[in-house]
Amino acid sequence: MFHKNKPYIKALVSIENKGFLPMDLLIDSGSGDALWIFEAPDLGIEIPDENFEDFLGFGMGG
Repeated sequence: MFHKNKPYIKALVSIENKGFLPMDLLIDSGSGDALWIFEAPDLGIEIPDENFEDFLGFGMGG
């Protein structure tokens, strides 16, 4: 599927024994990041203690 001209794939993601959550994952073959999951406390998705800041679209092409 495409959203704002960017390709996404639908997936079920398991979050620390909280079951499977449906997510739309951005496909970015030029990215150095394996996966981006944004915080959503209402779904039980929180930023872990071990993390780092990154910027989507920050580089020569974006």
